[in-house]
Amino acid sequence: MPYPNNVFYSEHGERRRQNLGVREPQIQEALREGDTIETYPDTGRGPSYLLLHWIGDAPIHVVAADKDGFTVIVTVYDPRTEPDEWTDDYSQRS
Repeated sequence: MPYPNNVFYSEHGERRRQNLGVREPQIQEALREGDTIETYPDTGRGPSYLLLHWIGDAPIHVVAADKDGFTVIVTVYDPRTEPDEWTDDYSQRS
């Protein structure tokens, strides 16, 4: 369960968020409203998951991990940069 009001960023996650121009409230919105499209076992930060969220017409993927009452943003990326890897709606790997 994401903790949208208790979010921390890995160095990589913060750099990616800034490079994409995604604001922190948009990340919080993704945690509250995004669709979980993949889950991963404990990766050292706790169980993690991949969210799909839309900012207007633009999809973003957010990889996050929940641990001890907070959520760590591992990375943020635009799935359109890897069109061969995702279905047209960016919700499944091709």
